[in-house]
Amino acid sequence: MRHPFQSFSTGTSSVLLPVLVGATLFLMWKLSKIGKPLNIQDVVPNGIISLEFAGSSANAKAIVKAWRAKNFLEQAQKLQWIDFLFMAVYSTALSLGCIWATKLLPNFDADWIGTGVVIGWGQWVAALLDASENLTLFPFLYGEVKDSLPLAQVAAICAVFKFSLIFTGLLYVLASIVIKLILSI
Repeated sequence: MRHPFQSFSTGTSSVLLPVLVGATLFLMWKLSKIGKPLNIQDVVPNGIISLEFAGSSANAKAIVKAWRAKNFLEQAQKLQWIDFLFMAVYSTALSLGCIWATKLLPNFDADWIGTGVVIGWGQWVAALLDASENLTLFPFLYGEVKDSLPLAQVAAICAVFKFSLIFTGLLYVLASIVIKLILSI
């Protein structure tokens, strides 16, 4: 299946990609500033990531309880809302990055190029998983959750697949750059 970014000229990609990467880095910085207080030593060592990978209602509730005790719950809520903007930006940056990487090696193995296109689509799947993860965590951040609902487990599964897709996209782009450099020698 053809990716929409494949129709972009190299010039368009060369302008859009740095803008999207810059916006991604800015939002990462902003989210890390907002999320820094959520890192509570021994209780919530990895901030919001700890909640994403809580894996059980009991763990998720303990994390939220720790934030509430320190008056950080509102920051966690704010972080989750800003994350929706971040999802759109990082997934589009990585998706465009994957397609840009395929254009670095136009005469390279067709399977490598096809893989890049699939991984490019996968970045938007990562954003959908990220959104699903956030939506399953909202009940913990905004109210009570019945222990019978596997929301924390669903969030953790979404997080695992989301990060796997993101790292695959980053790895594809980096590998393409390395291959291009090696072929240039």
